[in-house]
Amino acid sequence: MDNNRTMYKAFNLTDIDYSKFNGLGGSESHCLRTQDFDGEIKAFFEDGGFDGSGIQQDWFPKVHADIFISHAHKDMDQATGLANWLFDNFGLTSFIDSQVWGHADKLIKKLNDHYKEPDSKNYSYEATKKTSSHVHVMLSTALSKMIDACECVFFMNTPNSLSASQIDEKTFSPWIFYEVTTVNLIRKKKPKEHRLKGKNFSEARIRESLPQISVRYNLDVSSQMVKLTGQDLADWKVCAAYSVTFRRAPEKTHPLDKLYKKKGIPLC
Repeated sequence: MDNNRTMYKAFNLTDIDYSKFNGLGGSESHCLRTQDFDGEIKAFFEDGGFDGSGIQQDWFPKVHADIFISHAHKDMDQATGLANWLFDNFGLTSFIDSQVWGHADKLIKKLNDHYKEPDSKNYSYEATKKTSSHVHVMLSTALSKMIDACECVFFMNTPNSLSASQIDEKTFSPWIFYEVTTVNLIRKKKPKEHRLKGKNFSEARIRESLPQISVRYNLDVSSQMVKLTGQDLADWKVCAAYSVTFRRAPEKTHPLDKLYKKKGIPLC
C-alpha cells in the first residue's frame, strides 16, 4: 500500500440503517454554526467589480473539523444525525457545509440583483452566467480546502446519492461527483498533520433550478474509499471507549486510530 495514501482516509458508508440517525438533528454540539447569510454584500464591491476572495471567505469560510460528511441534499437530516452521533460517542466534529456556509443560490441572487438594471425586473443573461460561474468556483475551491483540511471523509452511500438503476456507480449530483473525485485526487496526510491544527470548531447544495435536466456522472467510490458498514460503526463505538476528558488527555488513543486499526489501515 502507498504510504503516502494510508493515513488520510475516505470511507464509503454502506449497509447502514440511517433511520436511526433521524431525530438527532438540530443539535449544535457537533460543529460550528455561522451567522445567517441575509446581510448585504455591498462592502465587497469596488470600482464596478467585487472582491471574490473576500466573499468566499465570508460565505464559505474554512473551519476546523475532524470529518467531512459528503451526502445528498435529501439526506440532510441523516447527515446531521450522523454528525451528532460521531460527536456524542467519540468527540469528533463533522463538517456539513449547509450547517456552516451560506447558500450558493442566495449569493448568486444577491450578485445578480446588484448588477440588474435599475427599475428593471429582468436580469442580464451574460451577467447571470458570470456571477454563477464565479460563485461555483468559490464553492468548489472552498470544498477542496475543507476536504484537504479534514482527517477523514465519510461518504453517505444511499439511493439519494447514487443511482440504484445502473450497474455502474453513478450520481445525478454534480457536487457529490466533485467531492468524491476530489477525495480520489487530493494529497493524503498523516493524522498527526491534522491533529496539530488546534481547536475543533458542513454541503451547500445548489438547488436544481431546472429539474427537467438530468445529468449523470460516473462515480468511483470503491478504489480509494474504505467500505464502512453499520456493524463497523457499532463495533467502533464499543471498542473506542471514549472519555469526555479525551481532548485534555492526548496520551489516550484517538477515536479515529481505533477505526483505522479495526479496518486494517496501517498507523505510523
